[in-house]
Amino acid sequence: MDDYGERQGAMDAAYEGEFERWFSSLPPAEQDRLRAEGVSGPATDGDRVNGQNPMQTKDAAEKPQSSEEVDFAAAADTLADLLCEQFDLTEGQAAGIVDWHQAQLDSDALAFQATLFQRLIGAFLATSNPRVEAAGLAFAANLAALNGLGSMRQFSRETGISVATVSKSARRWRANLNLPRSPHMKSDAAAEKYSQVQKRNHWRRRNSA
Repeated sequence: MDDYGERQGAMDAAYEGEFERWFSSLPPAEQDRLRAEGVSGPATDGDRVNGQNPMQTKDAAEKPQSSEEVDFAAAADTLADLLCEQFDLTEGQAAGIVDWHQAQLDSDALAFQATLFQRLIGAFLATSNPRVEAAGLAFAANLAALNGLGSMRQFSRETGISVATVSKSARRWRANLNLPRSPHMKSDAAAEKYSQVQKRNHWRRRNSA
């Protein structure tokens, strides 16, 4: 396989020769004008490639860091194979450990699913307003748009349920199910600040009554 540097050097040399022949064919006055404008030789990059870091030489594709070799044997190794290699186990011992580990994972996943169902069913059985709980869950899980709910404000306008009520339910679902914050929800700090403002306004209205 030809070396990339050698091929690039040959092309640069050919280009430089063509440039010199073209430049020499120009009238002296035109040559002087081009030199005055900074054109005194072929515009080659040398060892640089357009788009590279100015401090970087050679083509980035030729650096060892750019090469990638896939270890197909390692990629095909199973967990049992790795256990045998790393801990000097027999195939039977490694297979037994893998089976036990998989059984533990399956058991943990089943327990987690059961806990989720308990929390979901318990919340809906305990509430007096299942619609608020369903909306809060949809917004907390970022499923609102898929269920045609739109934004919290839109849902509030269409149902008459306040944004604060739905937001409170969504925050509760998020905490109970350990969900990431939905784009529909304020940050924890913003929600806390809003709650404090609402409490102050509540007491102001009560004291003025």
